[in-house]
Amino acid sequence: IILGYLLSTGISVLIPSFRYSSRKDTLEAKFHVFASTLTAILAGGEGISQALSTFADKYSNELKEFDVEMKYIKTYASLNESPEEILMGLSKITPSPSLKLLSQSLARGITAGADLVKIAQDSITSYLNYYYTLVERISASIGTLLESFLVVGIIGPVLVGVMGMLFTVYPVATLSFSSLIILVIFILIPIVS
Repeated sequence: IILGYLLSTGISVLIPSFRYSSRKDTLEAKFHVFASTLTAILAGGEGISQALSTFADKYSNELKEFDVEMKYIKTYASLNESPEEILMGLSKITPSPSLKLLSQSLARGITAGADLVKIAQDSITSYLNYYYTLVERISASIGTLLESFLVVGIIGPVLVGVMGMLFTVYPVATLSFSSLIILVIFILIPIVS
């Protein structure tokens, strides 16, 4: 009975945490669309309260991945909650680090009276720069891996061919000094060049 209780408790904790972490990756991949849409509404001249309401009402179907966040914005905007509170609450419930940072930055920008469009654009720029460097790093590591396969692909047949020629000429169990010199010459020359 105790084992069953521990197992059911463990499963009830692991499944939501797994869904939360997998949702984080989905939201992070679609963050650019979310932030660009909100930025476009803000750049259109609407105030932040109206922009959040319009954003949640008009774009909830297009941004289905952000369903929880959209419902949160829609609910608290309809309750006439202050935009700072909506955005700070949004930063607490979302698993996406980029959306969390955008929400906190916009909430602080509202409090400070800063340009919200500039804050949102800076958030999008930092998001794009992060993923640009990540792609560069991954492509560099893949390039290194492919170069090693290329070296093995070029040297392998040469090595097999030279070894085959040497063992055809000298079928003795041990290699003589001259065959060892020929092996080294035929192997070292392609490697150095």
